[in-house]
Amino acid sequence: MIHAIKYNDILEAKRSIKLDLIKKDIKQEEIKTITFDKKNNDLWTELNQIDIFDVTKATIIYGCDFLSSLKDFNDNKELVEMLNQNEIPQEVYLLTDAKFLSNKEFKTLSSNFEFIEQKEMNSIEKQNLINSLLSQYNLRLDKDVYATLLNNVSCNYGVIRNEVDKLKNGIAAGLSNEELKELICNYNEEVIFDLLNNLLLDKQALAWKIYQDLMRHRQDEIAIINAMSTQLVNLYNGLTLLKEKVPLEKIAEATGVAPYIVNKVYKNTFINYNIDKILSLIIKLYQLEVDIKTQKVDQRLGFKQFILNI
Repeated sequence: MIHAIKYNDILEAKRSIKLDLIKKDIKQEEIKTITFDKKNNDLWTELNQIDIFDVTKATIIYGCDFLSSLKDFNDNKELVEMLNQNEIPQEVYLLTDAKFLSNKEFKTLSSNFEFIEQKEMNSIEKQNLINSLLSQYNLRLDKDVYATLLNNVSCNYGVIRNEVDKLKNGIAAGLSNEELKELICNYNEEVIFDLLNNLLLDKQALAWKIYQDLMRHRQDEIAIINAMSTQLVNLYNGLTLLKEKVPLEKIAEATGVAPYIVNKVYKNTFINYNIDKILSLIIKLYQLEVDIKTQKVDQRLGFKQFILNI
């Protein structure tokens, strides 16, 4: 069976596939993961062959953007031929975050083909997921901490899981309820973090997608610039102190960030960032804010050019 999955949240897509494979009694060592490459003309033929020495029972293929166009889909002749076989010897999962073919177009392809368009999680599903994870970890939150978690996190499986993990570790470390609330990122903070992360790692295409999403939701450019500047300054100060081997508790005190976050973020995640690039972004954002406020540049156009020119 071929499963085509259009995802909004890659972690949730992976979780769904894992659950599906568990139900089919397929073990981790029997799963192959690859990225689609147009140059690999033999890919579909390989998937349709039976090899007694190959234990693979499921293959997950990322980057299947040809699913967005019937023409592109039909250009993959080996895939079309495989779909027309009566029985495919393994489970195949095609993943994309691109625009999907229409319902009608998919139905004309093959009875061996199942398509799943991942819907965005709604508020009820978000609450159910939070409750399930808290139960799984045997956690009981103070009502204010729970309300902060419920109201501030986005409808995204990966984000929710990460926030609950932070709370679990925070409780184990003996943090107070007020400190636990400080651990929880709100949606805008998450988005700003993702934007900065992609800019700092030179992933311009991903940064541009986040920028477009912010503009679609009519976010104020000055507010975004201020939030970016705050996070960058904290990041710069934290990394500078970390390189000087300052204890994490002192870094937390200097940056105003909870010790647990300092340990997780500065020590384990951001240490590979280029500190000079962080400083450069801080200066550019400051100059952009000055230019906007003195009406030297339109704020929307100025912010757009900032994102494009990094």
